[in-house]
Parts: sequence; structure tokens; C-alpha cells
Amino acid sequence: MSIEEAGELARLMPVANQPELKLTSATLACLMSVREFADSMLSSLGAHIGKRSTVKCYLEPAFTIGREKSKDRPDGLIVVRNGARVWSALVEAKVKNNSLDPSQVERYLDLARALKIDAVITISNQFAVDSSHSPVSVSKIKTRYVSLHHWSWSCLQTEAKIQLETNIVDDVDQIYILDEYLRFLSHPSSGVLKFSSMSPQWTEAYQHIQRVGSLTKNSPLTLPVISDWNELSRSFCLTLGEIINSNVSMAFTRGERQNPAKKIDNDTAMLVSENRLETTIKVENAASNIVVSADVATRHLVVAMTLQAPGDKKMSKSSINWILRQVQSVDASDIELCVNWPGRAQATCMSVPKALVDPVLLYETRQGLLPASFVVRLNIDLAGKFTQRKNFPTEVTNAVARFYDQAGQKLVAWHAKPPQVKKTTIVEVSKAIQGEVVVSDLLDQ
Repeated sequence: MSIEEAGELARLMPVANQPELKLTSATLACLMSVREFADSMLSSLGAHIGKRSTVKCYLEPAFTIGREKSKDRPDGLIVVRNGARVWSALVEAKVKNNSLDPSQVERYLDLARALKIDAVITISNQFAVDSSHSPVSVSKIKTRYVSLHHWSWSCLQTEAKIQLETNIVDDVDQIYILDEYLRFLSHPSSGVLKFSSMSPQWTEAYQHIQRVGSLTKNSPLTLPVISDWNELSRSFCLTLGEIINSNVSMAFTRGERQNPAKKIDNDTAMLVSENRLETTIKVENAASNIVVSADVATRHLVVAMTLQAPGDKKMSKSSINWILRQVQSVDASDIELCVNWPGRAQATCMSVPKALVDPVLLYETRQGLLPASFVVRLNIDLAGKFTQRKNFPTEVTNAVARFYDQAGQKLVAWHAKPPQVKKTTIVEVSKAIQGEVVVSDLLDQ
């Protein structure tokens, strides 16, 4: 029996009673119906969606291994065909506050390997830093031959909204399908939840740091705090993406992309050594990445972008004027400009409104030096709101959006001008064309 015969096609209008099956059925039907949506969600998982590709999705597939029927029935199956090449994935979904079961996920990984299925995709309200990062911990042996991916329902919701508002989908019928899918996800009864509260360990961690000075790597508070922060990071990326109708994602090092556990290790090291949590996010076509940093000890939040200083300026004044022209409409006193100088010279910082009035203060003590880079940052003391489990996510999300609105979208990176033709060379080439100079002589010069 082929895997395509293992279940019925997913329905756009679900008839299942269970909430997770209703959402899974509608999601899989959209993947079959809207090629752009399928391409966006599946290409990064290893499924190539071309013009001749076919996407078939099945609900509650039942499988037979050898002569025995498998007791495990995942919520869905995705099959992508490109000629003779086939990519497939099992799907397991949870809704509301239901969390994924690691042992169940491992069984589906074993099932996928036995059936030569490429991947297992989990969907839930649990956030992950990236589709390749799972919110559940499974044995690495299980993912040696089958890849494990995760989507949050909010991630699917955001992608559908972006595709509709940026006119990526141009077929009228497909637009209608995607719009109805978005309405379905947005309904209060759908079971789709957005990240809205830190765990109890968030407040406990702050109190512990105030008493002791820092957390340890093996503290029972460390991993929950990092998990909270990463879920919040994924959440404010999605929110900013919705606001600007563009892709916003967390940026990772090469090591973190190759090994998802490396991200947790790096976050742990920073939290333990500096009492700080940090996320770098990438906004498509922005001047630079945005770094969001929360200092647990001081309760400060910083949202910042760094731009290299222009390389064609001869005076510090003209270099600083270059960045000030980009932020001349900023009127918020908590948005600052910092000038980084070469060598051991200390950076000079002040609020952008003050710098616009008296820019000399930024460079008057740095005569003879040219700026190396500029940092534009929103610096907020959250005070008591920092430790409030429900207020903190709202404050961070609003700060990221406000920074991008006030400054981020206005910043433009410096690029060197293309090489210019010298006038004397133009004259010589002109003479060469007229036979007055041999062209080969010019090439030898």
C-alpha cells in the first residue's frame, strides 16, 4: 500500500469533531489549494514546490508496516511529488494549551523512518525559534534519518496574512480560500493562542538574581527563562511582520542553524555570565539586523541597530551628519545615538533629539578621529513591569514595534559608490577611437 492510500484527502470544510483535526484539515487543504502558501511553508523543510509539483494532504492516515497495522495514527500526511521525486511528512497537531508529547513525537519519528517518510511536522501554540527548532526534546538518534520541524499556529496565521496583504497570491479563488482560512484561525473558538504570559519562573529568576547575583547553568530557573524569552522573541517577530507586511525572523549563527541546541547553550552562557537575554532579528531589506536585549538585573530593555560609518567622509562632523539626517524626525527622548570610535576611544552617546540640536557634543572630544560605526537604540527602564509576567511580553512587543516605526524603517546602510571614470581616460579613449592612440598601448598602461 502506498502512503497516498493511507487516508482521505484533507477537507477545506472539516467534518471532524476534534478541534485539532478541524484546524489540521483546513491547514492541509490550504497547502493543497494555494501553491504560494505551500511553497512558503514547505520549501524550507526540504520540499521543492515547482510549477509541475503536486501537493496532496491526507487526514488521520492509517499505516500498515509489514503485515501489521500501526497503532499510531498522526493527524495528517503531506505528499509532494515532482515527477518521480517524492517528499513526504507526517503531521501532529495540538490546540489551545495542549502541549506536544515527546514520547508521541518519537513514535511518529520511528513510524516515518519505517515508512521512508522524510519528516515529521508538529503544530501547536508552543513557539519555536525556527521551524527546525522543536519545542519538545527528543532523542537525537530519532532525527538522524527523519527531520523534525515545528510550526506554531500563529506562524501559519501570520504567513497567510502576509501573503494576502502583499498580493503574493494573485488567483481570485485562492485568495478567497486563504482569506477564509485566516478568518478560521482568527476566531476565538479555533484554539489558536498567542504568546501572552511569561512562566512563573520569570519572576522567580529576577528575585534570585537580586538576592544571589546570577543564575547557574543547572539552576531549575535557567531553562524556563530562556524558553520564555525565545517564545516571546518568536512572538514579537510575528507581530512586527504583521505590522509591516514583510518577513521578520530570528537570526542565527551558522552553528545555531546546524545544531538547534547551540542556541540554547549560547543563551544560557549569556544569561549566566551577564544576566542578559538577547535576540537578533532580521527584517527583510532593513539597513541592519535589530538586536533586542533584556537585562534581568537592571530591568532595562534595549532595541538597537548598528550601521557602519560611511567610508567616504574626511571629517567626523560630516560622518555624524550623515546618520543624523536619517533620524531627523525622531522626537522620542528614549531613542539614543551612540558613536563608536576606533581603538580604545570610548563611545559617545546622547538622545537623538539632543544630538539633533547640538551634534558637536558627539565629537568635540574626539578630534582627529573618524567614527567607526553608529548605534541607534531605544533604551527603556521597564521598572516593575519587567517582572510582571503578562505586562512584560506586551512591553517588549510594543518597544520593538515603536523602535522600528520611529527609527528602524528610516535607516539606510552606507554603500561605496561605484568606481568613476577619470576624465583624462575618456579623452585618451576618444583619441584612440580616432586612431591617434593605439588601444593596446592604453591597455598596457
